[in-house]
Amino acid sequence: MNFALSQLGRVQSLLAKELLAVVAHVGPGQRSRLPQFFMARTPTSRCTSGWHPYQFLASDPASLLSEYVAYRAIVLEHMTADGRCREIYTPAQMERVLDLVHLKYLAPMISGSVVEYVIARSLQAIVEPRESSPIFGRPS
Repeated sequence: MNFALSQLGRVQSLLAKELLAVVAHVGPGQRSRLPQFFMARTPTSRCTSGWHPYQFLASDPASLLSEYVAYRAIVLEHMTADGRCREIYTPAQMERVLDLVHLKYLAPMISGSVVEYVIARSLQAIVEPRESSPIFGRPS
């Protein structure tokens, strides 16, 4: 956790900060996923901005990618510093698998209908990214 906390200033979004905290624990390995429910949020939860990919898509899609690039650099530094990772995997393997694991995480959250909705709204003449919508509810 100290590692994750020391790196939080290098990312901006809550999503990247939360993922960083998780990866700091899971990354070194020898962890198991328990079949217990411990926390949940939905895309309509009233939470701070930058915690769900839908928010990035509606407001600034490029920031989702740029935030991932910053987060990815930190995670790769952490993995490369781990002697066991270096012994087992090449840097190219670490990079590829990290990207694929995160794509697997992201893909179910970005449905075609959501992307189509955001595109349609983005093509209208005047659109405020935080407007009221079925995805986000009313702005506060």
